Amino acid sequence: VPDLIPILPNRRISYTREEKLYILKYYHESGESKYGTCQRFGVPKSSLYRWIECEDDIKKSKEGSKKIRAGGRRVFWPDVEEKLAAEFKELRQKGRKLMLDWFKIRAYELMNEMHPDVNFRFSQGWFDRFKARNNITCH
Repeated sequence: VPDLIPILPNRRISYTREEKLYILKYYHESGESKYGTCQRFGVPKSSLYRWIECEDDIKKSKEGSKKIRAGGRRVFWPDVEEKLAAEFKELRQKGRKLMLDWFKIRAYELMNEMHPDVNFRFSQGWFDRFKARNNITCH
């Protein structure tokens, strides 16, 4: 009974960062209109308009990424996380094995140094997201 399943002609397509940049480059360099560019590449107008608006974000995104911006919560203390990640990577390069307790202690120390007015609470959820954002693995 597969003949009875309709084929959806307007299926949504996710474009990679590189595809978006290629289409944007074509649009800027060819002198073709937005409508013409959309027709040439089969891209919805709303997508091209959004890509033009967010071109800087697309350029900054990871290679192969399909998202313009990362979703989810913003990082509340990027300065602390940056320093914590840098210290971890430096110690890891020196051969030190660092466990959860090191992160907890050092995170509290950095928060007290850099943001003494904040009541920081170290949670497993924050730690998991921190590790994911910084490509950190703990064994």
